Amino acid sequence: VIHRDACWLNIMMDATNLIPQGFHHAYTRSHDGNRYWEFTYKTRISVAQVQYYFIDFGLSSRFSHFEDRRLVVGTGGQGRSVPELSSTVPYDPFSVHIYQVGGLIMELVEIYYGLKVFRPLVMAMMQKDPALRPAASTSLLQFENIVSQMSKRKLNGRVYWLKRSFRGNILQAIEDRISTILVSPCAFQLYCVSNI
Repeated sequence: VIHRDACWLNIMMDATNLIPQGFHHAYTRSHDGNRYWEFTYKTRISVAQVQYYFIDFGLSSRFSHFEDRRLVVGTGGQGRSVPELSSTVPYDPFSVHIYQVGGLIMELVEIYYGLKVFRPLVMAMMQKDPALRPAASTSLLQFENIVSQMSKRKLNGRVYWLKRSFRGNILQAIEDRISTILVSPCAFQLYCVSNI
């Protein structure tokens, strides 16, 4: 099954381990909708892996085997920026899914401090030419490689929302300045010369 509509509205998180007492459907910072001061939760780090699920398979396609996949048509779904979407020209739905998941990660990279390390992977996943996009297995391996190189402190650290966090804005400015210094032409030339 290929989803064909990977977007934030179609991803759900199982919060059972994070909020064991549950939360109110309309007041998510309350267990019962009344007592906000008694709301308790655990951090994602303190519980086992948090599970996320795709929902709404209304636009999905099903193939008995990956090898039996075929091209599809259609422009439905939330993510309308996929270049090859067409109601008349057939396209590979698996390449579309790679693009859409890349778009989801890109949104995170753009609004949270410390995620720029994922930008090269995301740019590969969002290539305009579907033939240039990595396969899902390759994307996953690259993602795991990036994560494996991150320090435990960084993996367990708080994620700052750049648009609302003064500290996040400061940290992003520092990261941008360091990136500029590291990628300056002189530094790049030194890197090339030292690696010949």
